[in-house]
Amino acid sequence: MEKELAPKTTTTVATTTVRTGVAIRRGDVLLKYSDGSTTNLVIAGGQSAFSSSSAKSDLVHAAIAVDSERVIESEGGGLESNSLRYQNKNYKYVVFRCLIKGLPDKAAEVAAEAFSNHDASKGTKHKYDILGAACSLFKSKSTLLTPLLNCENTAALFAGEHGVRFFCSGFVVAVYLAAAQKMPIPLYSVDGMDYSPEAMEPSFLYESLNRSGKWERVGLNQKAGSHS
Repeated sequence: MEKELAPKTTTTVATTTVRTGVAIRRGDVLLKYSDGSTTNLVIAGGQSAFSSSSAKSDLVHAAIAVDSERVIESEGGGLESNSLRYQNKNYKYVVFRCLIKGLPDKAAEVAAEAFSNHDASKGTKHKYDILGAACSLFKSKSTLLTPLLNCENTAALFAGEHGVRFFCSGFVVAVYLAAAQKMPIPLYSVDGMDYSPEAMEPSFLYESLNRSGKWERVGLNQKAGSHS
C-alpha cells in the first residue's frame, strides 16, 4: 500500500507561518534541504563559504514538479523523473509557486520534454554538470541583458536538443526561461528567474524567488515526522 504524505499542519518559523505537507502543483519549484549525505554536506559547505546567499546554504538541490507527485531534476546520472511518494519520500523541500498565468504549466511541459529527450537516446542524454555547479558559486549575479536565446542551455531546451549538460538549479531556471520564450512573454516579466542559469546555485535561487512578487513561497513538503 502506498504511504501517504504527511497531513497538512502549520509551523511557525520566526514571524512567518508556513504550511507543511502542501499539495504540489505542475510547475512548482522544490528546493531541497540537506539530507546529511556527504554530497549534500559538501554543497552546503561550498554555498556557506562562497555563495552570496549563504544564509540558505542548507538548501542544496532544486527540482521542478510535472504533476502533483513527480518531479524532474538534474542529478548525478543526468535528468531524472522521481516520485515524491517513493524515490524522494524522505526529503524535505521548500516549495515556490509561480504566479504568472500559464507559465507553470508551460514550464512543466518543457521539463517533461527535456526528460523525454534525455531518456530517448542512450548516446545523447542530458548529463549532470558538476563543474557548472561548482562554478555557479562564483558567477556574477546580474540579470540577463542579452536576448534569451543567446543563453546556450536555454536555447537548447527551447529547440528540443539532446545531450545538454545541466546542474540542478540551473536546469530549473533554464526550463522557466525556455517556457517564457515558448509562450512567448518578455524575459523581464519572469522576475526571480531572469538570471543566467549558469549563475543560479540553489541558495541564490531561493533568495531570488523569495524576494520576487511573481512567486509565492507556499510552504514545506516533507516526510512524516520531520521538523522544520
